[in-house]
Amino acid sequence: MSPLSEDVQPPCGWVCKRAGDDELVFAYDEFEVVATKTDGSNPPSFDIGGGWEVTCREHAGETVNERSIGYVASRGAAADTLFSCMEHASESVRRSGSADALTLDVVAAGADRCDGATPMRADEPIGDGGRRRRTH
Repeated sequence: MSPLSEDVQPPCGWVCKRAGDDELVFAYDEFEVVATKTDGSNPPSFDIGGGWEVTCREHAGETVNERSIGYVASRGAAADTLFSCMEHASESVRRSGSADALTLDVVAAGADRCDGATPMRADEPIGDGGRRRRTH
């Protein structure tokens, strides 16, 4: 598959660092949103059919904090999820007037607005009438 088309532009302040067949990486200051193609040999759960893992990272000096956002089935869904996270983060920066308010939680929250992402949460709702329970 080819890199992102030239008419696809990330939100203001975000830059595309890599757009390959097996990885998409966008950055805003010390934050990155990343989609990586998985090999499918070790899925984290039986109900996840995703072939792409979506994560966000924060670089602080030599330390890197990473948060898994979830899994999606295709490169297109991965790109949609990344763009949703970037747009949500950019909106948060605009509302607060400062990038200081940006956190991994704020970036990852953008995936909740995107169809197709399977969230990585210990308390995600399951088919039991909407009640939440721990899965571990």
